[in-house]
Amino acid sequence: MFLLLLTVFMVIATSFFCSLSEAALLSVSRVRIETLVETSRPARLVSWMKDHLDRPVVAILVLNTVANTAGAAFAGREYQRVFAGANIAAFTVTFTIAVLVFSELLPKTLGVRHAVPVSLLIARPLRLVVTLMRPMTWVVERISGMLGVGKQTGVVSLDDLRAMARLAVHHKALGREGQMIIESASRLPRMSVDQLMIHREDIVFLALADDAEKNLIKARRSMHTRVILCHHSLEDIVGFVNIKDVLWRIVDEPDLLEDSGLARVLGEAVRTPLEVRESMDVSGLLQCFSMNHEHLAIVKDDQGKVVGMVTLEDVVEELIGEVDDEYDRSPDNIEFMRTGLYRLGGGTPWSKAVEILKLPPAGLHNVDLDGRFDVNDLAADMLRGKLRTGGVFSIGRWRFKVTRMRRGKVLHVEALLLGQPNEADDARQEPRLVP
Repeated sequence: MFLLLLTVFMVIATSFFCSLSEAALLSVSRVRIETLVETSRPARLVSWMKDHLDRPVVAILVLNTVANTAGAAFAGREYQRVFAGANIAAFTVTFTIAVLVFSELLPKTLGVRHAVPVSLLIARPLRLVVTLMRPMTWVVERISGMLGVGKQTGVVSLDDLRAMARLAVHHKALGREGQMIIESASRLPRMSVDQLMIHREDIVFLALADDAEKNLIKARRSMHTRVILCHHSLEDIVGFVNIKDVLWRIVDEPDLLEDSGLARVLGEAVRTPLEVRESMDVSGLLQCFSMNHEHLAIVKDDQGKVVGMVTLEDVVEELIGEVDDEYDRSPDNIEFMRTGLYRLGGGTPWSKAVEILKLPPAGLHNVDLDGRFDVNDLAADMLRGKLRTGGVFSIGRWRFKVTRMRRGKVLHVEALLLGQPNEADDARQEPRLVP
């Protein structure tokens, strides 16, 4: 009788362990386990088994099959020996129900619902089972290889990462801002520098060949604390200067505002910039900035020609969205250059431009003049979202040309009235702001 009870108990216990281990191991999150690897040896064992999932699964299946098959046969024989002449069918039904409930349903439910603690609990005994079953798992691996069954990858993809972020937001474990950062960060390896750089034609630079007044005007117009310094043009870049360095020197020595003095200060304050290829991925660029403790890099093509400039702020804004300070806002003024020629700030309300330029309503494309529609919005609409420096579109007799952009936004648009007579005489007129 004792041997019968022991056999039934061993079969159910072994099958319970196998079902519990299989359910927990297959259900546990790899991400959750990886967070415990540094502090928990069982977590390291679970991580190893997740990386070699076929070994524990094969070991579990073999052990469970042997326990159920051999154990059931041995238990049936013992039952007939103890209860001679008794109906074996009743024992078979009872034993089957017990195995189903206590060796399948109950352990698998526990394993799925408590995957992390259960997987850590069974890690060591399961590792021992895997070691003992190694010859059998080796045979199965060879057969799988001959059948062309590849190894399980088990790697969390970027799509999985974005899906987990959306799921975390749904369960209120993460805010929308956190989701945006995760999704943006997952796109960085597939983005190249040329997708977020400031293009060559939009770079504001100082030139040693220019006088002090011109350089100071350009420095004020620049959106950056760090400004490129050249001899004459972007073909002969010297480096870059931090406006703070120049400012403190001028505060200490006002005489440096003279041409030769400012040129000397610029030359002394110059720093060597990073140089990156336009094809570099943005995650590599971020690592480059971090390793070199720099915030600015010159972008070159494969021929070594300067094609743009990129800053750490550009990368940060790709992660968290636009961070507009008081210098990033598009100008909202209209400047009269001469008769038939105006310069419009990107932030200028389109209704104001319509009033000043006397544009026909037919050219407005059903734009709501009472809304917040500005020149930047108009350019994006007319150019079908393909904003770029040099982009041209027309409304009536007016031709509009994007002359300067910053971080994907229009800063200035030139408006020219076509067919305007006496342009040579009008060119002598002084530019002025239109009230």
